[in-house]
Parts: sequence; C-alpha cells; structure tokens
Amino acid sequence: MRGDAKSTVRPHLRFITKKQFEIIHDATLKILAGTGVIVNLPEVVEMLAGHGCRVARDNVVRIPGHLVQEAVESTPGGFTLSDRNGEECIMLKGKRSYWGTGSDTPYILDSFTDQRRKTSLEDIEKAAVLVDGLENLDFMMSMGLAHELPQDVADKYHFLTMVSHTVKPIVFTASSVDNLRDIYEMACLVSGGEENLRSRPSIVHYTEPIAPLIHPADSLGKLIFCLDMGIPVIYTSATTSGQNGPATLAADIALSNARILSGVVIGQLRKKGSRMVVTMHASSMDFSSAVHTYASPEHMICQAVARDLAQYYRIPTWGRAGATDSKIVDQQAAFESGQEILLQALCGENLIHDVGYIESGLTASWDAMVLADEFIAVAKRVVRGFELDEDTLALDLIDRIGPSGNYLSQMHTVENFKKETFIPKMIDRDIFRNWQDKGGRSLLDKAKLRVKDILKNHKPEPLDGRLLRELEKIAQRRSKTDPEK
Repeated sequence: MRGDAKSTVRPHLRFITKKQFEIIHDATLKILAGTGVIVNLPEVVEMLAGHGCRVARDNVVRIPGHLVQEAVESTPGGFTLSDRNGEECIMLKGKRSYWGTGSDTPYILDSFTDQRRKTSLEDIEKAAVLVDGLENLDFMMSMGLAHELPQDVADKYHFLTMVSHTVKPIVFTASSVDNLRDIYEMACLVSGGEENLRSRPSIVHYTEPIAPLIHPADSLGKLIFCLDMGIPVIYTSATTSGQNGPATLAADIALSNARILSGVVIGQLRKKGSRMVVTMHASSMDFSSAVHTYASPEHMICQAVARDLAQYYRIPTWGRAGATDSKIVDQQAAFESGQEILLQALCGENLIHDVGYIESGLTASWDAMVLADEFIAVAKRVVRGFELDEDTLALDLIDRIGPSGNYLSQMHTVENFKKETFIPKMIDRDIFRNWQDKGGRSLLDKAKLRVKDILKNHKPEPLDGRLLRELEKIAQRRSKTDPEK
C-alpha cells in the first residue's frame, strides 16, 4: 500500500438492488393510493383529508404519493438514545446495530426449575438485572407479563421494575393512552424533567397498526401522544403470509411497506420531524400449526429486505433476532437464534429485539438470553472487520521471520492478538481432556451457570428511594378507561 493509505474491511450485505427497490416502492404507492388504509381515529382521518387524502366509507383513506415522499423526507435519518443517567449510548443511524430483549411474553422457561410457567413481576425484575449485566445487550423490554397484578396497572409496574433495575434504555408498551401518560410522567421524573427526556430520550414506545392495512384508534392515540410529547416511537406490526398477508413474499413486502409508510405519513403530518423507527416483521405461516414463524428463512428474507427499504428511505429500523420457534433451549434454538443474529448484524439493522424469545414469541428464557449475548458478541466481531494498512499488513515482520519461522514470541503478536482475536466467554475451544477435567459442561450448562452468577452477583445502580416512592404512587393509579376498549 502507498504511504499512509488506510482502510477498514467490513462485510456488506444487501438483498435488493436500487431497481428492485423502485419496483417495490412503486407497488407500495399504488396500494396506498388505490386500495387505501383503514384509519379508525376521527381526528387522524380529518387530518389526512385536510392534506389531500381521499376518504371513503368505513374510514378507508387513500394516500397520494407526494404525501409519502414528503413524510419520508421529513423523518429524521437518525437519532440518539441515552441511558437512565442521560449518557448517550445508542446512535440509531446507518448500519449501527443494538440488541435487546422482547416484551410481554405470557410464559417463561425457568432457568432454575426448567419448568414452563406463567410470568410474574419478579421475572421481569430478573430479566432487567440480566440485561443490565450482559455487555452485549443494549436496551430492555419487559420480557414478561405480571399476571398477579391487576391488568389495568400491570404495564406501569413493568416499566417501574425495568427502570429500577437497569440503567440501559427501555422500549416499553402501554395498555392504554392513560397508562402511557402515567409512564411518561414516571420517565420524566427519572430523567429530571420533560425537557431532559425530550432532549436525551432514554425510552422508546412500541405500538402497532394491524395487518393487513388497519390503524386502530388505540394505536393511533398512543402514536399521537408520543409524537406530541417528543417520545421516539416504534410503529410496526407483523404480516403472516397466507394468513393476514398474501402467500408470495413480494406481495407481503409491498403490503407491509404500505402499512409502515402510511404510519410514517400520519406521524409526520401530526408533527414534522418526529423520531420514528419502522420495519416489517413479515414472515411465513407454518401451515401445519397456523403459527407465525419467528425464525424461518422467509422471516430472515423479509427482515433483510425491510432493512434495505428503510436504508433507501433513510429511516431507523426495528429488527427481530435472537429468537426461536423451538419450545426449549436446544440445538434448534441455538441454530435459529445464531443465524438470525449474524444475518441482521450483516444487514445493519438498528434496534434488534426479541433476544431470548422461544416458542415463537410466547415464552421467555434467561438461558436463551445469555446464549444470544455470546452469539451477538461473535456477530459484532464479524461486522467490525479489520484494519488494512502498512502496519497491519506487517510485511517487514513477515520478511524478518522468513518462510520457516513462527510468530508466537513476537511483540507484534502480544500487541495485536487481543484486539484481533475474539475471546469467548462460554464457547469452548479447549482440548477434550481439559474440557472433561473442567466438568465437561455443555454450552447450555454454562449459560445456566452464568444466569445464576449474574442474578446473584450483579448489582444494578439503584434509584433514589424518594424517587422510587414517587414512581410507585404513579404506578398505583387506576386507569380512567378500560384498556380493552
């Protein structure tokens, strides 16, 4: 290489070409302008009509292409999330990837008993401690439902438990706009005020439209509240091919893209420049069980294409990896979780959730979380690539050692092996006798031990006692409206 020439070698993965993007985008615009979307909140229908959308019976709204283009252009191409203490830690831009758990699973496969049971608030607390202690997980979702609590306040306790046991950013759900308002108040107290939360957000709200092309009143109400308050919002939902979407992936992708972009139009018309995160969780249906698959090849294809679409639109993305359709943490779970993690890292998905999900999203597993943390570390190393310059080529060293020498005792090896070589925490590379002498443990055995070690020894930074009491008061408030409506 000449002079001081230097570059970084990193993998690049793209599923669709610019021409293929244009075909999908054109199909999306035809769906929005022709088929339309159902919008079930009158004030949003009125807003869309006021900007030139055609409104038909049953709240079907047809959106012209120019509004889509304007909305895409006004959506920020990236933004930053901070931790609980206001320190910036996540930059949602380009191909930077960050990883976190999923939320609201009704069951857990208990690491201590190996029994599948309903989740409790204590399970969410333990998941938060694990997230706080696992170095490759970057954000937290509730990873369970508090079945023992009244359901009109449970989501507030989910948030209280998470924010009390991890400093990492939180992606949260809310059962109603009233509870969302209370959670926002709690987040403001933790952040030191509304302005602090707005300028250095540590929370992101997750709410959903419905496939095929429906925007429910409840979801829109939450979306609007977040936009008005300056809370970053994820607005996305899942399409299942052959069920609530067409049987071909091309049609699934165009339909899902139309649903996503109609949400972006609503969001940007409500408040231009609002921070939004999008994607499509399109996947196949297992036709023997009618289950929406979490780790099928079709899901991986659709997720990768969704990332490509969002990159053309310059909108941050919401991914799904580290999950499995297996019912237990076994070879299938490791295979499915690991391959999805590597693929999404290579695609450059931004916020990637559902780490630790098993049973197609119905069950949480702490063992799976810990295994995925190791898989994510591997993926991060692959994506980091390597530096290419005169120093790293080391031609002088190669010439000095010659054709028959070795490099083990060289200072160059001492100085470089740690930053070049991935050193796992649990993956075993030892010789058989040493592995056997150390107990002959499987990877799952090691994951279980690490779960127990973190839960016993990791102490998350606590919140102030007075602040905790204030948060508890807000969590206890009963909802003014029925969250089921």
